[in-house]
Amino acid sequence: GDLGEGAELGPGGLEGGGPLGEAGLLPEGSKSKSDLGGKVPNKSDQGSKAADQGTPGAIWQPKPGTSWQWQLSGTLDTSVNVQMYDIDLFESSAQTIAGLHAKGRKVICYFDTAYEPGRPDSSSFTPAVLGNNMKGWPGERWVDIRSQVVRDIMTKRMDLAVQKGCDGIEADDLDVMQNNPGFPITASDQLDFCKFL
Repeated sequence: GDLGEGAELGPGGLEGGGPLGEAGLLPEGSKSKSDLGGKVPNKSDQGSKAADQGTPGAIWQPKPGTSWQWQLSGTLDTSVNVQMYDIDLFESSAQTIAGLHAKGRKVICYFDTAYEPGRPDSSSFTPAVLGNNMKGWPGERWVDIRSQVVRDIMTKRMDLAVQKGCDGIEADDLDVMQNNPGFPITASDQLDFCKFL
């Protein structure tokens, strides 16, 4: 459904909660995360007016008050008059994203950092990296975020986001340590994985 229609980004994040706090933004014109040498520029590099105007190589950052539509399932409603859409990476085509861009919309692409059955790359998760079942999400499982296998899958997902023209990503389920993943994940492991993304 569309849980975010008309929502706005306030000074402390999305008003009423939402996914943008986990969003990663890539410089416009990047072909892949590897174009950045695996690193996203630090915040002090991102504050110019050029970033707001879509200058190639600049990082777009939503400002407080940015309106957004968050829709991860069903037929995407592209008629909502907002500045930013947050949509499913795998369910959205490059043509859909280009269409939103043609309307002046920024597009954030959602993907889960946990295992979800039925995703195009689900078979890439080896048994060794699959952890406990996620409570409330049948078939979904926590993964070992310390594993190079998981990082390789996430890198391919981020590269797909760039190939499709996404302006940023929403990487979900980054709260591995606060759950029961089936692996001894430390605060340091969690922080390292978030920085990797």
